[in-house]
Amino acid sequence: MKFESPITRKEPIVEKEKLQDAAHLNTIFNHIKPGEEENNLRLESFDKLSPNLKEALFHIGKTFNDADYPWAIHGSTALVLEGETSKKPVDIDLAFGKPDFEKVMTKFKNLESKGLVRKLESKEMRNFENKENGCIAITAEIKTGSIPNEEWIEVEAFAQNMDPDHPKNGITNIGLDKTGVNVYKEDHTEINFADREENFKFYLQVAFIELQKYKMDNAFLYKIKNKFPQRLNNIISIVKREEREKYEKEIKANPNSKIREPNIENITDENINKLIEEFVMHNSGRDIIKLADFAHSDIDPIEILKQRFKEFKIQKDVESNKERKGFVHQKIEQKNPTQGYTRENAIDELTVEGLEDMEEIATIHRRLLKLRETFNIVKEFCDGLKECEEDKLSKIIEVADDVAEESKNVFSLIKNVCDKYEKYLSNINYNDNRDFIPYVAIKQTMDEYILPSLELAIVSQNEIEEKQKELKGINSITTI
Repeated sequence: MKFESPITRKEPIVEKEKLQDAAHLNTIFNHIKPGEEENNLRLESFDKLSPNLKEALFHIGKTFNDADYPWAIHGSTALVLEGETSKKPVDIDLAFGKPDFEKVMTKFKNLESKGLVRKLESKEMRNFENKENGCIAITAEIKTGSIPNEEWIEVEAFAQNMDPDHPKNGITNIGLDKTGVNVYKEDHTEINFADREENFKFYLQVAFIELQKYKMDNAFLYKIKNKFPQRLNNIISIVKREEREKYEKEIKANPNSKIREPNIENITDENINKLIEEFVMHNSGRDIIKLADFAHSDIDPIEILKQRFKEFKIQKDVESNKERKGFVHQKIEQKNPTQGYTRENAIDELTVEGLEDMEEIATIHRRLLKLRETFNIVKEFCDGLKECEEDKLSKIIEVADDVAEESKNVFSLIKNVCDKYEKYLSNINYNDNRDFIPYVAIKQTMDEYILPSLELAIVSQNEIEEKQKELKGINSITTI
């Protein structure tokens, strides 16, 4: 594709140097070296990455090492270093300074010319109101390994605004705010990873934004890409890594300590309370909601989580069978836990299935709205006339019959999805805290997607049946 720089504003040299200095002063670099427990865990986690992903990371490091502004990998790859997770990342997401865009794009093009990069593109990103926000996304695939182990690793690099006088335009702006970056160095190549606090903030932001997408109206305004269960699970993963480090430090200081080893498969009441508190009290929480660009939305993600947590606790108090196998437990049991199937895998499956179901309900809902448009034509005809020519009346009766049939089909489709989610909800065990995330996701899908559509379908059916009767009455008068 022909490349044209999206950057049009030229900054004076002095101003540019000031912005660079400010960005580096705002970035706290931690060079990962053996010795400290936290860094030891990070090094262990890095060693567990696949050889192909490591190779791609070194390509990234060489591409960004001479950037003028700070940059860092975040998301699933950084989570491996900062969270207690068994998941294996398969792609790389990172943020960097927009003034470095041309330099970085040139390096990617050089790799492309050598056959090491393919599908290289860049595009202006848009916010939730579908307006360009100044952020530029570079997407590409990096070649790693050799046949038969060749693999192309997906990369998304987001060029973010670095000028404090301009609005923030991304999920994370490395160096524009105080940012922690962990630096892994090998063979003169440095690879930057957003630290735990930055990843926590990143997942918090994305979780808040995606939690607000649980509304049918938003399904038509924005492309459905809702991975809220995974985001919430990633936040828990980060909390669990903190517990792991506390445990390691305690055992090292006192080998006879009675401290319990944390178990990622067991989320205690205390942990959930801490998680909710983090959502509510996190210093950037309210700013995150504003960032979502949902000023017109009546959905407050903090209040949603607090309400769902309250419901979960109430149900726990009345749950009689504490030994009953819950949603996550059943998922793990259905698979083979000896093959490494965990709570994370169950959440991933629910996330993917939820995306598909939300898309399906949105598609069915569009059919329902189109059906109602046709029905309104029938309704206007009935409201305006009591008798008419027989041939015209027969045509409108035929249309009404088609609408009635379509109404039954739409209702049946929505009801099928509704029945599935009601079954999922009945499988929730409120004494098993692993079921908290599935509960939130299932309830949000039920309340904000399925039930509103089901209610509209029921109302439509009743209204159509009434008009069918009215039309038959008019037809009887006309034919007498």
